[in-house]
Amino acid sequence: MKTFVDVIESFKNRDKDALVYKTGYRTFRLTYKELYQQVLLTVALLKELKLNKGDRILLWGFNSPEWSTVFLACSYSGIVIVPIDATSLPEFVGKIHKAVGAKMIFHSLYKLPPQLNIPQFTLEYLNEYLKTVKSNPNLKATINENDLLEIVYTSGTTADPKGVMLTHKNLITNSQAIIKAVKPSSDLTFLSVLPLSHLFEQNPGLLTPLSVGATIVYMRGLRPNLIFKTLSEEHITNIILVPRLLKLFTDGIKRELDEKGLTGIVENIQKIPATAGFKKFLFYPIHKKFGLDFQFFISGGAPLDEELKTFWRELGFVILEGYGLTESSPVLTVTGFENTKPNSVGKAVDGVKLQITQDNEICAKGANITQGYFNNPQATKALFEDGWMRTGDLGTVDKDGYLFLKGRKKDLIVTGAGVNVYPEDIEKLLLKHPEVKDVCVLGLPADDGEQVHAEVILKKKIDLRKLIEKVNSGLTDSQQITSYSIWEKEDFPRTTTLKIQKRFVLTEIQKRNETALTRKGNNLPKLYLTIAQITGVDAKNIKPTSKLALDLKLSSINRVELVSFLEQEYNIDIDEEEITRETTVSDLEKIIKERKRYETKSIFMPWLLSRPMRVIRYIYNVIVTDNLLRLFCKRTVVGLEHIKDLHEPVIFISNHIGYFDAPNILAALPFHIRDRIACAAHREYFIVPKHQIFKRLQYGFFYYYASIFTNIYLFPRERGFKKSLEYTGFLLDNKWNILFFPEGKHSPTGKMLPFKTGIGWLIKEMQVPVVPIKHQGLEKIMAGDHQTLPKRGNVTITFGKPFRPDITKSIPKITHELQEMITSM
Repeated sequence: MKTFVDVIESFKNRDKDALVYKTGYRTFRLTYKELYQQVLLTVALLKELKLNKGDRILLWGFNSPEWSTVFLACSYSGIVIVPIDATSLPEFVGKIHKAVGAKMIFHSLYKLPPQLNIPQFTLEYLNEYLKTVKSNPNLKATINENDLLEIVYTSGTTADPKGVMLTHKNLITNSQAIIKAVKPSSDLTFLSVLPLSHLFEQNPGLLTPLSVGATIVYMRGLRPNLIFKTLSEEHITNIILVPRLLKLFTDGIKRELDEKGLTGIVENIQKIPATAGFKKFLFYPIHKKFGLDFQFFISGGAPLDEELKTFWRELGFVILEGYGLTESSPVLTVTGFENTKPNSVGKAVDGVKLQITQDNEICAKGANITQGYFNNPQATKALFEDGWMRTGDLGTVDKDGYLFLKGRKKDLIVTGAGVNVYPEDIEKLLLKHPEVKDVCVLGLPADDGEQVHAEVILKKKIDLRKLIEKVNSGLTDSQQITSYSIWEKEDFPRTTTLKIQKRFVLTEIQKRNETALTRKGNNLPKLYLTIAQITGVDAKNIKPTSKLALDLKLSSINRVELVSFLEQEYNIDIDEEEITRETTVSDLEKIIKERKRYETKSIFMPWLLSRPMRVIRYIYNVIVTDNLLRLFCKRTVVGLEHIKDLHEPVIFISNHIGYFDAPNILAALPFHIRDRIACAAHREYFIVPKHQIFKRLQYGFFYYYASIFTNIYLFPRERGFKKSLEYTGFLLDNKWNILFFPEGKHSPTGKMLPFKTGIGWLIKEMQVPVVPIKHQGLEKIMAGDHQTLPKRGNVTITFGKPFRPDITKSIPKITHELQEMITSM
């Protein structure tokens, strides 16, 4: 393979899953053949949008199949991609646009591009755009291996960011070297957790798996609950991550062991010499969390602490470690499954040569090395010396070719005595203390050189001076920490691979005594800007005391929309029941800061979907329910031809007249649909005050009767949508149809009530065809809750044609169009 075109052309003969996307509600799957067609359609779309080879586009969004599709389509067309980290601020996006002169931007929903004066497209709506493509998607690409593939800006916060230019040859060469070193197979399933805008995820986590026919799983946000649910459901075999993420997993396991009083026992068992397979048996409960198919971690982006590595290996997990940087596409070295050395990041991959300078800087040479920085000849010149790329990292190579890192050259502290101090050595000692959550050691400028300063984040309040004295007792005179302070924020500023950005920590220390800047204009927090886009309220008018309902006009479904975005943006689980109309913006800020872990208990009964229950339900309904309906309803069914050949899950939506409408519709459906359908029912209807004991028993009976014989599940009108949406997605993923009544309650007159906007949100999230149903005449038989004795009469049920609503439209717009459609039937 010489270019991305070769990789993409290999897709068309593969039938297995290529990309899987877990939204938290639905699971969407794209096979290699389907991905191939999606890429070609996107190529045709880009051509219709007048983009040509060499033009540049901005790609600013979260990991998703749409992100990967656009990336692949651009690489197939020769369009230069400029990927931007999803967490970057709009101001940075504007800066990059100015630097590269992009012709277009693809961005994630709720991202707020500045005024760029170029066409803007939302990644989540890519499939809607592809429906408009008119040209022939069978387009032949003319790509050379030396063609520019992308320009990668290595940081989203530097005042003068540098764009690394990478060609097809750079990435393909590096991918082939990774394949040779790690030997990945098509049986692997990669869980993608690092941003695709970063080369460590983009090459080893996208290009390499696709080259060998493996499967890649994306998630909407890195929420703990969603991660572990994905690990168990998708048979994940490996994760590419950075040491900080691995440490978060470690802390979670240790915390759980402490709570159960098992820490000492586990530590003793860990020391038992045994094979990884036997350790997997010994630590089955821990391995079960990652799924029994899990094989290995791949760590990179920062040095992996040897103690952390040992902890996981003693649990029976395999960890590979890589080293590299964006300028090298990105991998320079990798450890193998065997013959590793402690504290080493492995040997150079095939085609890469390493050289250590007199001052211990690592230099590299190979076909994977960038040609330089975009429109920045001065920085490009400084990057190379005698044909070797200077990495800026310090290290040594032993006689066997193993590389050992010593730290970043620019982070090296040079004391007044001229002694070099490596901050990583001191940070490791501080992090060993249980009171320390994180630490940043750097050099503070002094009159005679630099002094060693420690900025510490504590887990609990302690005497920091005593801790520093204790650490200093284990350091040499030249390494002594001479100043320290507590970092009051929750975390340090970090890069996309979660490395601490020490220059910003230094700036913050130097500004510490200055007055905090007043929040105004474009300095508004990201949360405020997001709320503004969802609500339409001017961000400048949003205050910490603003209430979601009264001040910001957020409806119940808008609150679900906001929660969904916040979980994705901040990688946290949010208990939706906490978010009410009385919740303020400061409450949201507190929830985001606390980052609590919520255990979600299901309120549903999946056993109702089993084959025995389906048989019981069908027999009962044919013998009892259908005959009972015939006593009162003379039914006429219109439009059955529209659904008789329906073999994909759909959402049926109908007007809501009375108690007979759900069983009437079910009785009118063909068997293959009726056998696999669930009915969403008004949750609040079944909520009865505790003191009304008889009514609670009565409505409890109604609930279980309807659950067993009509397969209802509860769907709220005000709060608790997430669990119901998740169950709806579970049903659709498992090929079940849904019957939904968007009015939310019975109409006593037969005149349609306004649809709840929840149906618009449901349609946007579920992305399945909708079948409209109009029910007429039932109001004369038994209407709503106001008539207890049914009469006999004529009923007409009309089925419309299945269709897919345009999800690019707003939730209220979709809701209104659905109601108008049923009204006009």
